[in-house]
Amino acid sequence: IPAFIIIIISFVFCFFPIIYTMVVFLPLTFIIVNENIDFGESFNRCFTLIKENFWMSLGIYLVAFLIYYMASLLIGTFIGIIAGTASYFTTKEIGTVAGAVTSVFTFVGYIFYMVFYISVGLHYYNLVEARDGIGLSRRLDSLGGNTNTNTIEEQY
Repeated sequence: IPAFIIIIISFVFCFFPIIYTMVVFLPLTFIIVNENIDFGESFNRCFTLIKENFWMSLGIYLVAFLIYYMASLLIGTFIGIIAGTASYFTTKEIGTVAGAVTSVFTFVGYIFYMVFYISVGLHYYNLVEARDGIGLSRRLDSLGGNTNTNTIEEQY
């Protein structure tokens, strides 16, 4: 009983902080690329963006991950059924064909992984617009003009 209690306590203290930090740091790459700030500022920006919207962010990321997982599961099951029935009903070597079919379906499965990252990106833009509220209005003001709204020079 004491070992079980210790395992439950360790699970709580390890699992939930990992979930929290995962939700907070998923938009980190979008912040670094889009806002052109260094790692320390983008680290703080992650916390300020997610501070009031943690549960909504967790829900969005969880639903997007479930979409990716189910699509990959269906494709993996389809690959398994095809490879299993082909190896059961044939007496020839199907290793080359099975490898090619598996690689194509695995590639298609990874395409569904883009659903997860696209949802993270859209949620990042939603959080920035809700927090700052200047991106859309600046873009609408510059619509139809020849002004370049991107005034930050790239540093190499």
